[in-house]
Amino acid sequence: MPVRGEGGGEEPALVGGPTAIEWTRIGTPLGRRGALPERIRYRLEDGALLRERLAVADRAPGLAPERSRLLPGVAGLVFRFLDQEGRWRPDWPAEGRSGLPRAVAIELEIRGLGELRRVVAVGAQR
Repeated sequence: MPVRGEGGGEEPALVGGPTAIEWTRIGTPLGRRGALPERIRYRLEDGALLRERLAVADRAPGLAPERSRLLPGVAGLVFRFLDQEGRWRPDWPAEGRSGLPRAVAIELEIRGLGELRRVVAVGAQR
């Protein structure tokens, strides 16, 4: 679902680039009933995988995300996005594209352990 950015403009449900990804998801906070939209972002910061979470989907000026340092020792993080024509793109939404990508490829390089690669299907599959 699209959301409102800090400036009030609409942002896509999923936005990504080579080193970060952000999307809206429906989550159920612990101890609460019902699902609520929230905004999640993963990125690399100071050699660690970082998750940022906004408990609301639409941003307001000055609203700070909850930050979690998930994994230290990360040497590299790359995201790629598969469009509807089967081409991998470095950014989403890609120029001339809208909606969700068909898949997201994640490449994570962990010092001393090597590379982890995963492809996650998203969006409507045909």
